[in-house]
Amino acid sequence: KWVAEKWRFPITTINAIAEHHQPWPATPANRTNISLGLLIKAADTIAHAAGIGHPSHLRAFTRNFIDQLPQAFAQFSLSTEEGQRFIETFKQQFENEFGLYQLENH
Repeated sequence: KWVAEKWRFPITTINAIAEHHQPWPATPANRTNISLGLLIKAADTIAHAAGIGHPSHLRAFTRNFIDQLPQAFAQFSLSTEEGQRFIETFKQQFENEFGLYQLENH
């Protein structure tokens, strides 16, 4: 948040950065009016839980986010099964696209 303020980001961006570190709301958000910070928190949780971009020594970090998945899914009225299917699709898509940026050894 501090860097965004120093760099004079728009207030909506500053608020989203600050909000994404807040605890999960006690009740799920209204899907038609979800805040940007909560959306970022959910995306961040899913990416960390999927281990995207993490070295293997950060397994405890990944497990912490796996434990938060039910709360992230609840924000979008997703069942655990729907959420897990989404994560598997997300991981596959990431793997497919990440491969585009890998250098081939010749």
